[in-house]
Amino acid sequence: MREIVLEKDESKVPLCSACGHKLGHYHDRYSMEVKHLKVFGWTASLVFFREKRHCDVCNKVRSELIE
Repeated sequence: MREIVLEKDESKVPLCSACGHKLGHYHDRYSMEVKHLKVFGWTASLVFFREKRHCDVCNKVRSELIE
């Protein structure tokens, strides 16, 4: 199995996955993995980090929206 690692575009503003508003201060991050993709005959998985930040609208720590 092959692994494809995705890196974050630092120019994008992180948005709340629940309400869509701009997220505030950084809290944590965790890795996500999407497995079993067929790419050019290879079985591959995508690995990326998802940030958790404080949302002032929800008044909670929320994961960033992944588009």
